[in-house]
Amino acid sequence: MENQAFSGYVDSETGICHTAWDKDVQVKEYQILTNPCGMKLSWEKAGKGSKLGVVPPCSVVGGFEATAYQYVISGQAPYGDRASLSYVGRTKASDGKLYGGKVHAVDEKLYYPYKGEQETSTEYEVLVLKY
Repeated sequence: MENQAFSGYVDSETGICHTAWDKDVQVKEYQILTNPCGMKLSWEKAGKGSKLGVVPPCSVVGGFEATAYQYVISGQAPYGDRASLSYVGRTKASDGKLYGGKVHAVDEKLYYPYKGEQETSTEYEVLVLKY
């Protein structure tokens, strides 16, 4: 998972970050998205059938896969390689709790860690910059 970044969630009881990568990957070293400048952010319903689409305009990028790494660090990602970017998303699982994960526009779904596995959902919310 070198030269890659993923969205996930931190378990407040254990302090461990969970992210989805074919399963529930648990990591002890991670970075947390903060908003020190007080930018206006909101969770917007997205996904298949949403009026905002799979990834709404101004969605917050939460990660990238190795295939996009060279473009991310150069700041010159061709449009076709945006499919390798992932966006900050969340969904409500069957236990009624919200779980954070990554949205891949090309797959039109959210991937999130749940009970040791990677789950997917086509109904989710995406973190969006509002201005």
